[in-house]
Amino acid sequence: MKAVDSLLNKAKVNQLVYQHITEYLIDGFKKFGFDKIIDYILENYIIEDDLCLDEETENSIQRRIDQSKLLSVGTRAPNIIIPNKEGNVIDLSKINTDKTLIVFYASWCLYCKKLVPRLDEYYTTNKEITILAISLDSNKDDWIKFIKENKIELVNINDPNGWDGTAASDYYIYATPSMFLLNEVKKILLKTNYL
Repeated sequence: MKAVDSLLNKAKVNQLVYQHITEYLIDGFKKFGFDKIIDYILENYIIEDDLCLDEETENSIQRRIDQSKLLSVGTRAPNIIIPNKEGNVIDLSKINTDKTLIVFYASWCLYCKKLVPRLDEYYTTNKEITILAISLDSNKDDWIKFIKENKIELVNINDPNGWDGTAASDYYIYATPSMFLLNEVKKILLKTNYL
């Protein structure tokens, strides 16, 4: 954080340089999953200085801010109603377990390729928790191929609208994997992005 402060405070002498370095740092820290540093940059530079970023970065940052504000621990999670690959509708509000873990993922995401099979392995031996995996793949064939190749048995659905779909929008998803642990009344107990 001291290095970030040093770089960004020196860059402030030129607005264009300041904007570019901020975007570069956010992009780099995002790739390595350094969420705490990204949050630090958001709070201390982007929000405080009302810094304008490129549209893609700004949309991602805005979703991150909205998720932090509107889906904090203790709030009720938005309902999700999406059919699975067999066409059966999965309704989050009708899942009756003490804990539900929602995982937003994509078949092309490197972190997800490791995480989802591990969660599936956990799920097959621990049925006291329901794991609802939501694929953001816009190509249904990619999603089905991922499920088959990894022999995924957990509750798995796909929003074909991907990042623009209702579920991703309602949860302000800005990165995969994104996870939300819910209690029996669907209030958020914990949330995390990346691993």
